[in-house]
Amino acid sequence: MKAWIEMDFDRGLKMLKHLLEKGEINAKTTNEGIREFEGFNYFGMEFTSDLKNIGKDMMKGFDAAFEELKKNDKKAKHWAAIYTKMHTTEKAFTYITAASTEELDEANLDAKFVKGEIKKGKMLEIKHKGSYDFLANAWSMGSMYLRAKKIKQKGAPFEYYWNNPADTKEEDLETSIFFPVKD
Repeated sequence: MKAWIEMDFDRGLKMLKHLLEKGEINAKTTNEGIREFEGFNYFGMEFTSDLKNIGKDMMKGFDAAFEELKKNDKKAKHWAAIYTKMHTTEKAFTYITAASTEELDEANLDAKFVKGEIKKGKMLEIKHKGSYDFLANAWSMGSMYLRAKKIKQKGAPFEYYWNNPADTKEEDLETSIFFPVKD
């Protein structure tokens, strides 16, 4: 409980600091409701990172996936971070930086990669537009909604990236958090 309250408190202070320094918070979070998600197969790298290092580690995984795709002269249709375990008291996460494999099913992938599938099914979608600094707001909104509505999760939640941070302005970044739910 202490770890969750600490993270909420830290997130609130970060938002207040940003508001005081910049006059606005360049992020918006909306609940898109429960919808059907098509799913996809993926390959990626698994990491365990604390909050301080998650961005740096995540970029290592996405860079490695991009290089693998480039080596095979392919492109990914989907990019995601799949959260397989949350270590609340350590404020750390185990996750897979994932790219879709529609074009790589027959490719001989490097052994550092894992393969898996995000299954088709019903999911709660929380959409976030803006800085990744405030992406935790989307996670919090989704978790609170599921608890309030007594909806059970089914599988690992994931961040789905609609655009590339390398060529997108921070305020235009679009990310959805998908929470797979039981029917």
